[in-house]
Amino acid sequence: MARFVLVHGAFHGSWCWERVRPIIETLGHRAACVQLPGLGETNAVSPREWLDVWSNAVVHHIEAEPEPAIVLGHSRAGIIISDAAERSPDNVRGLVYLAALVTKEGQTASEARAAFGEGASSPVALDMAEDGLSARMAGDTLLEAAYGDADPGDLDTVRSRLTAEPLAGFGIAPRLDARFESLPKIYLECLRDRAIPIGFQRYMQRAIPRCDTITLDTDHAPYWSDPHGLSALLDQCARRLDDATGSAAGETSE
Repeated sequence: MARFVLVHGAFHGSWCWERVRPIIETLGHRAACVQLPGLGETNAVSPREWLDVWSNAVVHHIEAEPEPAIVLGHSRAGIIISDAAERSPDNVRGLVYLAALVTKEGQTASEARAAFGEGASSPVALDMAEDGLSARMAGDTLLEAAYGDADPGDLDTVRSRLTAEPLAGFGIAPRLDARFESLPKIYLECLRDRAIPIGFQRYMQRAIPRCDTITLDTDHAPYWSDPHGLSALLDQCARRLDDATGSAAGETSE
């Protein structure tokens, strides 16, 4: 079975996988949940430095065991796992993007949104910190955009765990080359996502080499609103990536 490395998105933490991890483990897989460092802190750090910090944290988990990992990134973490895979491709079995931002070499999420146009916009608004280095969500805008399918009684739990984000972190851009391109990838698109609208998700998918797509009829946060459904799809992803890896090995040996 598979070893998963799960990476959370902006404003979140490793806690967001707490409903998924036990389910996928009952299916015979293993899962490590990455906590990206530095969230909630105030640091005058550049986007390149933030990408190094976050990507290295993912690589640390990828390389913690000899078995190659399936690395999943949600939302903003799509950019991070692409960069991490470029750094450690021999330890990555495949990449899974969950309603994720996936940009080209050197391209930020803002640049990708601008290239797509108005349909990429999100209702999430930010409250800036006095020092101008970090921000929190304004009101419940992320909850409205990302957790539309969640039980309203659960939202207080989510709200209490959300954290501030360094503004420079929104300017990260991956460094990609042939090593990233050679890895098999799966994009899990979410049809009723308001944080990253489905049209923008599909626009980004077109730029991903060696990528399959699986569609979920959910909001932006199926790890919370539909953990059983998401876990079943991750089990399916493990099987697909097994097939993709076997096919690639056969081509190489010929």
